[in-house]
Formats: sequence, C-alpha cells, structure tokens
Amino acid sequence: MKFLSRALVALPFVFDLSSAAPISEGSHVDLIVVPVGPVSLAEFEADVPPASAAATGTAAPATPADPAKPQAPAGGGSGVRVKEQDPAAIAPSALFVKRSETEYFQVPCSQNAIGSPVRTPVKDSEIVLFRREGNQVNSFKEVAKLTIGQSGERILVVLTKPLNEKKWSDPKVSIFKLARTERPQLFFVNASQETRCGVNVAGQTMGLDPLKPLAWQCPPNAEAAGVDVALAMSSPDGGFLPMFYQSNVELKPHGTTLFIPYGVNAQESFRGGKFATGTFSDEDFRVASPYKIGK
Repeated sequence: MKFLSRALVALPFVFDLSSAAPISEGSHVDLIVVPVGPVSLAEFEADVPPASAAATGTAAPATPADPAKPQAPAGGGSGVRVKEQDPAAIAPSALFVKRSETEYFQVPCSQNAIGSPVRTPVKDSEIVLFRREGNQVNSFKEVAKLTIGQSGERILVVLTKPLNEKKWSDPKVSIFKLARTERPQLFFVNASQETRCGVNVAGQTMGLDPLKPLAWQCPPNAEAAGVDVALAMSSPDGGFLPMFYQSNVELKPHGTTLFIPYGVNAQESFRGGKFATGTFSDEDFRVASPYKIGK
C-alpha cells in the first residue's frame, strides 16, 4: 500500500467533555457499544471423576436397570474437560445509563459484533456510562462520561484492552460521534492499542494510529454501487503485513458501514489483525431496555 490522504479524512481524537447542561424533555442518544479484541481460547484441564463407593467406604444405592435407557459404559469419559473461564476474562455484555436510584437503561453489546444503535433516553447533556461489577446485579462501576450537544446524536463507544491483557476488568473506553449524512459513508476505528493499521479505500491508503478514527464519504454526485476496501496491520519494520480484509463494500444512501480492526498475536493469525464490521442506516435503531435494581 502507498500512503495517500485524499478522500480519506483522519478525524481528531477529541470528544466534547464540557460541563453538562439541561436538554429538552424526551431527548435521547443512539449508542453503539462494541468491546473489541481477540477472543480467549478455550483451556482444558484433567477431568477428575468423583470418588468411587469403594474408595469412600460407602455403598452406592442400587438402581434397577431400565431397558428403555441404555447404560453408558464405565470409564467412558475423555479424561479432560473445558476449564471454567475466569469471569474477568469475559468482555462486558452491556453498559448502563442511570435513570433513577432504582433503574438504569441497559445498552447491550457483544464482543466484536456491531449491532443497530440503541436509542437511550437521557435527562441532560452529560451521560455517564456504567458497567456491572462482576456478578453483582446491584453493583455498578463508572467507566466513562460523555457530553452531547443535542438530542439524537449517534455515538460509537469502543472498549479495548492491551493485546497481552487477558482480563476486561478495566477496559479503555474510546468515544466517537458518527455523523448522519445523505451520502454513503465508511467509518474506521483502529482498536489496536499497540499497532498502526493501513486502511485502503478506492485505491488510496492512510496509516491509522492506535485508537484513532478515519472517515470516508462517497463523493457528491457519484453513482458507484460499491467501493473497494482493504485493511492490513503494520509490521515491525514499518511496512504492512498481508491484508486481513479485502472486499467490495456496498454503498447505500444514508448508510454507514463501520470497520473496527484490531491486533492479534502471530499464533492467532500471521496477518496480525482481525476486524468487526456492521452496516446500518440513519433510521435503524433498537430501544434500550429498563433495568431495575433492588434497594
């Protein structure tokens, strides 16, 4: 890839964090929350069978054989089982916006999956995002604050962690406003905290620094039905590794396609990267669910 900057717009990594101000009743924000990063691989451990009756000195109760239920042969286990995963190594499945002392709005999310924006009612311009602490249904931890300028803004919230960090206990939160536009647009966020990503759109390329956004809009009066897109992570020598994405992306009026590339280690892929992607129109949304807590 050669580095050219025309048609690709690097956006400033700045979000309005000014003081909160009242906004009109019935206001809302459309939130897209995406935890991004390598998925933890399954680990295995020895499957220790329960102690036998002979070993414990107790007699097992006799159970009459049922001809309708064939009996499994003794010792038929594989001897290994999947090790129970540390809950802290599982990405958040939702963020929450506080509505009152006993109720939140729940904004669901799934690792490396981009869904429709979640329409969330808000009372003022400052929005505080929370996550649940462990398995405690009534315990919440603040993870980020953001300030909106007006009702109806569409905001992308990307959760990341260092490549070698296994736990999601303290994810980094990056926040980006997504403009609504009549022309089709592509929006990229490099979710790697360590590595640059090369983004190529319609034959033009820009290097995208860690946790930085990049926007591309279809030129005015263009009638193209699609545009070629390619993604590649940078290599230690300053070049690029083999592309991990290359395809023609369909363009639709009022449509936004998100690409969130992220780094992986060489054991997972020699290409050094993978990605999450999703497309939605300006009218697409789902409604945030109320989440009540006990007092």
